[in-house]
Amino acid sequence: MVESGARVRVRLMTEDDRAAVGLVLARAMSDKWAAMLRSCPEAAAAVLADLSPPSSTAWVADADGQVAGVLLAEERSRRLAGRAHWRVLRRRLGLVAAVRAAAFLAIFHWVKFPETHLYVDTVAVDPAFQSRGMGTMLLDAVVEEARQRGRQALWLYCVERNTRARALYERYGFRFLKRDDLWWCAWLLGFRNTDLLELKLSAPSVAGGAQSLGHDPL
Repeated sequence: MVESGARVRVRLMTEDDRAAVGLVLARAMSDKWAAMLRSCPEAAAAVLADLSPPSSTAWVADADGQVAGVLLAEERSRRLAGRAHWRVLRRRLGLVAAVRAAAFLAIFHWVKFPETHLYVDTVAVDPAFQSRGMGTMLLDAVVEEARQRGRQALWLYCVERNTRARALYERYGFRFLKRDDLWWCAWLLGFRNTDLLELKLSAPSVAGGAQSLGHDPL
């Protein structure tokens, strides 16, 4: 049980956080991972833990020593899923499930973005901790990092039907850029439309915007 008065701080992810991060991702984004790991959802936490290595652009929201949320970002455009991903999937999954998961990663997790930007790949908060401002705190951390690196904006994709997360991003200051219609692989992803959102960092600071309204769903 999570204590309502738990002290929360945002810090860089470490190797010791790997298993806990996998659990948070599996719990917070169960629909997405169900599409990727349809035949073996029980493996989701372990697979995601192995696929989320610590880096200088991975943060966790720590509530009195318990990982309650995670934000994963990219500082450069990412290649398609490679051999390292495949080894993780084969170690954790059967052949057919691993092929499906690899296809999901190759399609959904390939992204190209300007060198002037940081790309926010994932923002997830454990359902037991949601509505306490942790999503905003994690966004504050990546905004500060982007500014220190001289980046001009943040990009992220939000699935059309994820209205809860979309509300947070828009209150924070993200604006719609375009919609991608993934009709050609909707059968694999489990959804069809995903929207690209942008937060320009040259504008006055919006950090804490969602939290100040008291409506942060994450």
